[in-house]
Amino acid sequence: MPTLTSVAANNLSSTNRITTKTTEIYLAFSGKIAMPSSSTAKITEFTPTVMTNTSGAAVPGTGGTNLATGTNSISFSGNYLKINVDFSNLNDFRLAMPMDFGFIIKTSDGSKTMSYYLGQNKADSSSPLTIADVWEGGSISSSGQILTQTKKLTVNSTYSQSITTLANIKSSDTSITGYNAYTKDNLTIWAAPKGIDGTTKVYKGTINSDGTFQIDFPQALGLLTNTTVISVFETNDMGDLVASAASLKNVLDITSDKSSIDVYPDDLTDNISGKSDNDVLSWLVKQAGVSVSLLGTTLNNSDLTFSADKSNLADIISNLNDGGSTTITISAKNSAGVATDGGVAITVTKHNGQIEFGTIGDLDFGLNAVPTKTTLLAPKSAIVNVNDTRTVDSKWSVTAEASPVTNGTRSINGLVYKYANGNEEPMTNQAVLVASGSRAKGVNTVNAADDWATTSNEKQSGIYFKAGPTIYSGDSGTTYTGTVTWRLYDTPDAN
Repeated sequence: MPTLTSVAANNLSSTNRITTKTTEIYLAFSGKIAMPSSSTAKITEFTPTVMTNTSGAAVPGTGGTNLATGTNSISFSGNYLKINVDFSNLNDFRLAMPMDFGFIIKTSDGSKTMSYYLGQNKADSSSPLTIADVWEGGSISSSGQILTQTKKLTVNSTYSQSITTLANIKSSDTSITGYNAYTKDNLTIWAAPKGIDGTTKVYKGTINSDGTFQIDFPQALGLLTNTTVISVFETNDMGDLVASAASLKNVLDITSDKSSIDVYPDDLTDNISGKSDNDVLSWLVKQAGVSVSLLGTTLNNSDLTFSADKSNLADIISNLNDGGSTTITISAKNSAGVATDGGVAITVTKHNGQIEFGTIGDLDFGLNAVPTKTTLLAPKSAIVNVNDTRTVDSKWSVTAEASPVTNGTRSINGLVYKYANGNEEPMTNQAVLVASGSRAKGVNTVNAADDWATTSNEKQSGIYFKAGPTIYSGDSGTTYTGTVTWRLYDTPDAN
């Protein structure tokens, strides 16, 4: 049996390491190989070979020269024999390194067709061709298995609760991020989850100049794998390897359309005061537009159990001062016990309600001929909206004060308020009570002028333009304009 005496290679690193650019390996043998003297068979193939393991699996691209000439023996003088190799994927962590060196032999009678290995490049070897190392203080067995390593490669946790000593990530994540503390060029980051079909899926990522990395996946991790641990590897162009891992946690994702909810007296009466935590929580979930999904599929809220980080919700909200707020974090779980990681925060602000004017329309009394006697002209429409969100039965009142109406040169006291009993009240330069009422349940806006007379109804009370036969119109007509000042009070009598 020949002896392997030396190994060399081309395109090595500055530290004489094999790299992805290495295309040739040279083996030197001494001694002799021969068939038994009793055999008439010849050696038909003797090819020097680089293998990935002792079973004879060839390194990609292996191609040595067949030294057999059909003789029964071959002698070796120590000269280098070239083997063509393809190490362009040397940074692929799946390459089952270290390398084994030897030969393939075949005989004419078929008694020998096998691979022999005579030497090995191990990770802990001092050979200049050492590959598959573990960086920064790690160790590796003679078979290439990682034994220990320092934390030079870390994965960022996305799951807030600690369930293992590993980084914890969520099944809904579509990427893995982390930090590489090893400062070398030509690095490659990989993730290798075992697919649901049982095959290992490999995804490459990107390492940024600051050492951070990100590996993206085509869909949520929980849809790619049903394992609970995902391995992450980093390699360089010399086949060195460092590894880390992350524990995968199945979770629900929770979001909301709104991050804040305003609570008014009606809300308090109908949905909060005296209600159970479950009732209040159901209302908050609906008002905030809370949505829960599992691996991208939106779930029906009726199939979920919601919880809050506070109890006695009705009392907490009811006891808030006007404008006071509290933040409630809502989480959820399904019938299988899969839960959200934390929850969604909703800020609830209590309001005692307010009253204010809404839309107020112009009073347009139209185009009219000069009357032959004093006449009250009703407007085309009357809109004086009052917006009220206070408690039910809260009182309100509205006054109106008119300026004189003028055509630019002449002014008259034109506007009056007519009561339902027929009495009139001049409005020029004095405030007149023109409407009052109280808030009805569920009604937030009311037209205070809804009962006033207009040209399209026959109601009696309201604001009128009072025109007499002496009103000036000019030869071709004239337009009179004025201003009405409206005042709103939260009392029934404008006091």
